[in-house]
Amino acid sequence: RNLGLNSVTNASVVLSDGTHDLPPKARFDIVASNPPTHSGREVLDEMVAEAHRVLKARGRLYLVVNRLLSLRREVDKVFGNSKIVARSKGFVVIRAVKAPKTPEDESAYNESDNHEADYTRLTKWY
Repeated sequence: RNLGLNSVTNASVVLSDGTHDLPPKARFDIVASNPPTHSGREVLDEMVAEAHRVLKARGRLYLVVNRLLSLRREVDKVFGNSKIVARSKGFVVIRAVKAPKTPEDESAYNESDNHEADYTRLTKWY
């Protein structure tokens, strides 16, 4: 429904309990989540690790979390980077980018660090 409301035609949404319902080889350009923070730290840490596993190289993770939650450290540990790209009413949006696997991809990775189009679309949903 959100894709249609925002006129997004080049994407699909996959509803899943984490990555448990996905095909084993499924890989994504973007993982966006407002994770269940009440489920405990172990669940959140697993979600960050699983998001990293299913993202393609240069894929992006977006998390909407309470600003008081210290999930950013775990994102930094798993992805090696994170950035708060939005703040509103006690919540933050954290973005992380999965590093490329090969040195040849490194220059493309550095050049593609401007994800304003993704951020613009996500702010419509936030």
